[in-house]
Amino acid sequence: MTRSAPSRVFQCERPWRAPRHQSVGFAFGVYDNMSEKVKMRDGDTLLIMVKGGEVIHFTPNMSLPHSEFVKRTTGQLPAGAWVGTVSKLDGEVAAISSKHFFGYQLPAPQEVADAVRRKFE
Repeated sequence: MTRSAPSRVFQCERPWRAPRHQSVGFAFGVYDNMSEKVKMRDGDTLLIMVKGGEVIHFTPNMSLPHSEFVKRTTGQLPAGAWVGTVSKLDGEVAAISSKHFFGYQLPAPQEVADAVRRKFE
């Protein structure tokens, strides 16, 4: 049985709000402190964009192809940027290049892998 909003206000003396979880910010790549490490669980997978040794965009929305992720975040792939997928498996965070943008799916270059390890744990 559900209660109406007025009864929840009366009973709790404040409006009811759904609990806020870190996953809400995680879902949109929004954090108060972008230098903060993002904790991943085994099996988590994200789309990411790296430029100049820094993760500049990421999303857990794996329903997007890499091309749509880039289109929605920056419009087009910035010069010198890398886009791909990062996953955590067996406690290890690994990044794989986007086949759409690079023509192959291989582990990320060392500079990108280092940026990913600085951002995600």
